[in-house]
Amino acid sequence: MLRFRLSLLLTTALLVAILAFGVLAVVLFGRLQYRQLETLLMRDLHQIQRFFETSQVGVEFIDGSGGRRLQFVSRDGEVIVPPEEEEAIPYFQEPELIEFEGVPTLTASVPWITPLGTEVGTIRMGYDATVIGRGRLILIRSLVVSGVVICLLGLQLSLRTLQRALSPLKQLADQADRLDPANPTMEKYEGPDDEVARVAKALERALEAIRARQKSERDALAEVAHELAAPLSVVAGQLNALAAENADPRFQAAKDAADELLYTSQDLLTLARGELELPLELGAVDLYEVAWRVARQYPGVAITGRPGADVLGSSERLTQVVRNLVRNAVQASAAEQVTISVEQTDDRVELAVRDEGKGLDVLEQARIFERFVSGSPSQGAGVGLTVAKGIIERHEGELAVSSRPGKGSVFTIRLPSLTAQIEEA
Repeated sequence: MLRFRLSLLLTTALLVAILAFGVLAVVLFGRLQYRQLETLLMRDLHQIQRFFETSQVGVEFIDGSGGRRLQFVSRDGEVIVPPEEEEAIPYFQEPELIEFEGVPTLTASVPWITPLGTEVGTIRMGYDATVIGRGRLILIRSLVVSGVVICLLGLQLSLRTLQRALSPLKQLADQADRLDPANPTMEKYEGPDDEVARVAKALERALEAIRARQKSERDALAEVAHELAAPLSVVAGQLNALAAENADPRFQAAKDAADELLYTSQDLLTLARGELELPLELGAVDLYEVAWRVARQYPGVAITGRPGADVLGSSERLTQVVRNLVRNAVQASAAEQVTISVEQTDDRVELAVRDEGKGLDVLEQARIFERFVSGSPSQGAGVGLTVAKGIIERHEGELAVSSRPGKGSVFTIRLPSLTAQIEEA
């Protein structure tokens, strides 16, 4: 989802910024602590040095409170005060962070000068530097907790903000998903004048171009089909009369060819006039009787089933569908190898047209219902199955194909029965 990806991107950027800020804060905080400890160390050392230059000191003056270690060391490195300590703090004139007796220690030294001005050794002091680590750890934990809270709040806020910002784009995408290829129209975009508005306007211009192209193609196709239909009707009528008077097979072949051309022109007119989108004149239709009438037009085609396979539909359009399926089956194989079967259940009627032709492979089956795609060059222009599928879908039914190369094909119409349609109503 785009909204989630953008929110995740914003949250990641926020997390990186917080992480960078946290690292910088920890480093600067540690340096500040170190500098403060250095300042405190040198201040205490100089105060003690000035004190001993002008007075005396007893052992009780020295204590280890606050993590502080103070030593008075002779010139030969022996710890004078406090006397119980044997190991002297290392000598450094400037503050230095070292490991002393297993503890991180910030240490420095100044000369030990008596009130008489004699330098008798060094005054060495060390501060426990673990306080720096503890303070840094507390800071890191605070930053982590606050960073997690800020990121969660930022993610939630960005999700809501992006949801509102991307709402026009989502509406546009929903309209694009619902576009009808036969009539590609969409509602006018009413959102703000931004990039989404530009996309909407570009899409609308593209749809207008598509509609104009469709209308131009339909008008041209309708004109051609109309010009063909009139003379073909005359030719088919004359050939039918000649075939009835003369047994010459050439007349019969010519009649069949003229009928095929006439049926093809009718399919072209159906597509060109957009009749697949027009309302149907519905009534009770016996699908078995439709199949029987079509089978009579193709001697040799067998039919199984029984009358009473009633559906709610257009008799003219369903006849056109069955005729297209039988015509394709006869072209794929001999008429004697074609069978129409009609079966009825309580809620569905199925009509199947089987042939024993060369069959279709998987790729051909996937495209067989596309416009101007046919199973073979001998099966016409490839509009009959497109029209058939469109008509069946208008009847809330399904047209499917099952085939194997060399094993023939089966085209099956599945329609709700008239009883089921009445019960749903």
